[in-house]
Amino acid sequence: MSRRSDSSAQRQKGRVGAGAILAAVLFGSLVSCGDEGTGPEPAVDETPPFIVSSSPANDERGVSIYARFTAVFSEPLDPSSVGSEVVTLISEGGTVVGAVSQSNPSTITFTPAAPLDFATAYTATVAATVRDTAGNNLLEAESFAFWTAESGLPQLNESLILEDIAALAADSMFGRRTGSDYELGAALYIRERFGQLGLAPGVSDYLQQFDIPFPVDGVAGRVSRNVLGVIPGSGALAGQWIVVGAHYDHVGFDIVGPDSVVVYNGADDNASGTALLLDIARALSEHIGGGGVSSEDRRSLMFQAYGAEEVGLVGSFHYCEHPTVSMDSVVAMVNLDMVGRLRNDQVALIGTSSSSDWPALLEEANVHSLDLQYSENLINRSDQACFYQLGKPVAFFHTGLHPEYHTPYDDVGLINAPGMVKVGDLVVGTLVELVMRPQPLASLPVDRPQLVPPVGFNHLGESRIH
Repeated sequence: MSRRSDSSAQRQKGRVGAGAILAAVLFGSLVSCGDEGTGPEPAVDETPPFIVSSSPANDERGVSIYARFTAVFSEPLDPSSVGSEVVTLISEGGTVVGAVSQSNPSTITFTPAAPLDFATAYTATVAATVRDTAGNNLLEAESFAFWTAESGLPQLNESLILEDIAALAADSMFGRRTGSDYELGAALYIRERFGQLGLAPGVSDYLQQFDIPFPVDGVAGRVSRNVLGVIPGSGALAGQWIVVGAHYDHVGFDIVGPDSVVVYNGADDNASGTALLLDIARALSEHIGGGGVSSEDRRSLMFQAYGAEEVGLVGSFHYCEHPTVSMDSVVAMVNLDMVGRLRNDQVALIGTSSSSDWPALLEEANVHSLDLQYSENLINRSDQACFYQLGKPVAFFHTGLHPEYHTPYDDVGLINAPGMVKVGDLVVGTLVELVMRPQPLASLPVDRPQLVPPVGFNHLGESRIH
């Protein structure tokens, strides 16, 4: 491949030479100051511009396939010199098609027309025809080499997923019943994990508290909380939001004797969705928040863990009614509910009728060739419902009901952890595309029935208790 020639010495030489010229001009002006009746001659700017920095930097590795090449100059540039041929980007496969723009007086950017290839060496060359506003050209063309990342998928961690499921579905959580101290304990656990992962708070202290508007287990005046964490976007798309949601509450426990209780741990429902949400947040925070994607335009991500889902989608409806960002800025919602029991590689995808773009996007992200089952049967039975009613494109990921649903037997030992990673890779690939694609998903005018969640609501099927 063509490597960048080391032109630092030439640039320094050029700066010294230009400095000598400038000194001579100034000296001549100072000498002439002694002449009566004449003022100093204005100095002529003969200093050639030079490139101060580039993104990607020369010899940078692991660059995102969505990267643009940007060069920052020492002087404001003459816009008429910033033509379409002033930057070329070449790989072993040939010249990359793209457009050149001047984003500010001293910066030019080359934007590829399509994503770059993985694990590929590229050379960006800035032509010497670039000139500053004083008419000075670069001393010579300059080239910068960089290499794209080997994979575009952030890596999920099966062990971390299982650790979070075990913590949320532990007997000591007593089934995370809506409005209970144990549900609060789960919310505080999620808040702590968001902080550890470096997510910014989506609301003060991460917790969006709300009143439950009806009695739970005969007790009125209970409260619950949504836990909100953010990975901010960048550039022109930063003001648009992708919501990733999962509820963390479950149905509690039964007292079966003076000193005995039966705990409904809810490992699949929905410790699985919450744990996968946490590891996806970790992976994406490291990938795009930690430098895997640098200067691209990308949407902001908000991770929302909902309370009070089991009694009527109360947490997600509260967010839709009291959003922390404008709902007009939310361009899609992804929901994870019961994703821990993958069988026969089948994943139910619910709500994708909300956008004609979903099928192609999901098939592209389906790196494990999962059997994607498109359905609308449960469209109003989980936390995507209020977003769907507001006209947002939604996708609800679900690995199916099972005999252990809402029983004491929904425990960690039945979780299919490798299957969760497969589902997670599908979600991650979908989210990476959603945050980077220039255009939002198309929203279809489908029938969106209004739902008023009932008291005693069971979100996915018939409850085995209460």
